[in-house]
Amino acid sequence: MKTVVVTGSNGGIGTAICRYLMCEGYYVIGIDREDDLNGLHDFISFDISVLAVNHEQYERLYERLVKTIADKKLVSLINNAAIQILGSIDTTSIEDFKITLDTNVVAPFALSKMLISHLESNKGTILNIGSIHSKLTKPEFISYATSKTALLGLTQSLAVDCGNRVRVNVIQPAATATEMLISGFKDNPEALEMLKHYHPTGSIAEPLEIAKAVAFLIRDDLPFANACVLDINGGIGSRLHDPI
Repeated sequence: MKTVVVTGSNGGIGTAICRYLMCEGYYVIGIDREDDLNGLHDFISFDISVLAVNHEQYERLYERLVKTIADKKLVSLINNAAIQILGSIDTTSIEDFKITLDTNVVAPFALSKMLISHLESNKGTILNIGSIHSKLTKPEFISYATSKTALLGLTQSLAVDCGNRVRVNVIQPAATATEMLISGFKDNPEALEMLKHYHPTGSIAEPLEIAKAVAFLIRDDLPFANACVLDINGGIGSRLHDPI
């Protein structure tokens, strides 16, 4: 059975990815800090931010993944987990900046390193979930935007470094209607409508749209799709903002 590993499996986009891939017939192994919320085939409770600083925890996760994967056919690692800590140059602490990079960049590299041999044996893929913030950002997104720019670079360099061993791609969504995003506008629904209409499509993404893009890019009949950067942003990435 085709098997995938999805980090951040409890989040809004992660949940959509896991549920959609299960419907598509994949065996889904989720990784998240909290307990499984989606009834996945297998689940590992683990904080991936520690992979940057704790070799014992790296080995622990590696052993658990190898045991969980066993003789299954691992076809994709989907690096979806991320944290977003807002702050300006004045208010962002070194600790917040570092843990953002540890979670959003170092962990995807560590997991790719762990699973490269399993993926290579099945001509599999590494798929990173990036963000429009790798190219276009706004005030107080210093840590997050830096991490997503680095993740884009990691995607491209891994694709070159791995050659024909595995394919490595990235999806870069703009605003997506996760529960967390929607709840942030509960006291200001007008602002949410403004956000939607600022996009040329007049809407923001649904998590299911991202999940369907994931399913497309991890297919095994796209062998030339490598180092792809798939922007799913409703056209906002091409819009000039000129308030005058």
